[in-house]
Amino acid sequence: MKKVLLLIAVAFGLISCEEVIQLDIPDTPPRLIVNGRVTDTLPVEAQVFATAPYFAGEVPGVSDVSIILFENGTRVDSLIESDTAAGYYYGSHVGSLGSVYHLSIEVFDGNEYFDAGEWVSRDEEIKRCPPIDSFFSEYRESAPFQEEGYYVAAHFTEPAGVGDNYRLRAWRNDSIQNTPFDLQFFEDEFSDGLSFGTPPVPALTVDGPKPVGTTYKIELGSITRDYFDFLAILQQQTVQVGSPFDPPPAAVVGNIFRKGDPEDFALGFFNASTLQYAEAVIVE
Repeated sequence: MKKVLLLIAVAFGLISCEEVIQLDIPDTPPRLIVNGRVTDTLPVEAQVFATAPYFAGEVPGVSDVSIILFENGTRVDSLIESDTAAGYYYGSHVGSLGSVYHLSIEVFDGNEYFDAGEWVSRDEEIKRCPPIDSFFSEYRESAPFQEEGYYVAAHFTEPAGVGDNYRLRAWRNDSIQNTPFDLQFFEDEFSDGLSFGTPPVPALTVDGPKPVGTTYKIELGSITRDYFDFLAILQQQTVQVGSPFDPPPAAVVGNIFRKGDPEDFALGFFNASTLQYAEAVIVE
C-alpha cells in the first residue's frame, strides 16, 4: 500500500511540475506574396498578400496596388481589386497560345505593409496542352500499392516533342483538392508522344478509391519549366514527415522580383497556361 501511495504522489508531483515554455519568435518585416496566372480560357487574375507572424492565423490582403499585364512586351490589361476581398485582383484579358506574358506590380507611398516600389515577374509563355480524350471511373482489384475500390482516371495523348510540362488540378464534390499531397505535376521526358490509357501505358490516375456517387472535375494545364521547378521545390518543402530523409529547409523562390534588385523577391509565382477540362462521376 505504501508503494502505491508513493507512486501516486510521484505522478501528481510530475504533473504539478509541468512548465509552460513561451517561444520567443522574432518579428520580421513582411514580405510580398504574389500568385497569379493568365490562361487561354479564363481572364487574368492575381492575389497579393503580405506575410504575417506565425501565430497571426491568416495573411492580410494588400490593397491599392497597381497590377499591369503585358503581352509580348505590350501593355494589354490593368487588374482591378475586388470590392469584397482585399488583395484579390481581376482583369479581362484572356491569353493566347504562344504569347509571352509578365506582370508589373507597383506599391505606392503610404502602403500599410511595404515601401513604395515595383516588382516585375519573369516572362511566361502559354504552351500547348493536349485535349482530354476521356475521364472515367473504374473498379480496381486489390494489388500491391493499390487498395480495392473505385478510381477515376484520364485518357489523353501527349504530343510529340520533348519539353512539355503539365499540372493537374482536381475538384472532388466541388471542393478543390489543394493540400501539398494533392499537388500533381509531370513532364514528358519518359512519356513523349505516348497515349495515356493505351496499353502498355496506363491511364493517368487522378484519385481513389472513393465511393459511388463521388463527382469530379479536372483541369489539365500546360506549364513552363520554370513553374515546374517551382512546384517541385514547393512540394519538397511542404510535404515534410519528420524523417531523416526530409530535405533541408530552403527558400522557395518564384519568378517575381523588385525591379533593379534581383535579391529582393516576392513569394509566389505568376504562370501562364493552356487549360483543358473534364468531368466524371463514380458509377458502379
